[in-house]
Amino acid sequence: MQYKPNLNDTVERMKCFWDLAEPKDRIPIIIHLPAMREDIFDGSFFGKTEEYVKYMEDCFKQKSFIMDDYIPQVTPQFGHAIIAALCGAKINADSKTLWVHPHICDLAAADTLFLDWQNEWGRKFLIEY
Repeated sequence: MQYKPNLNDTVERMKCFWDLAEPKDRIPIIIHLPAMREDIFDGSFFGKTEEYVKYMEDCFKQKSFIMDDYIPQVTPQFGHAIIAALCGAKINADSKTLWVHPHICDLAAADTLFLDWQNEWGRKFLIEY
């Protein structure tokens, strides 16, 4: 609420939107400003929780001046590969890169995939966040 004092209005707008109901007062609007640092999407915050939280708090402070319906949130930044890793894929997490090794050869095998929170990456994720 510190960064979005009208958060309750936003929640009501979002509920109406997702329930396909008439808008409360207007449709939800999310403005993507300020521009995010490009390197946050490449795994550069991997294992750097304090640095990531500080960066997100700075973003929230800047966005507090924009009366849109963005809901402040902090999500662990393991990059796009975390879901694949939880499903058993091998990943390389190096400085500023995150690579997924292919681990299924047939799309029919996708039916057997599940998120394994007890594998190496699941445990790291749970410890870190």
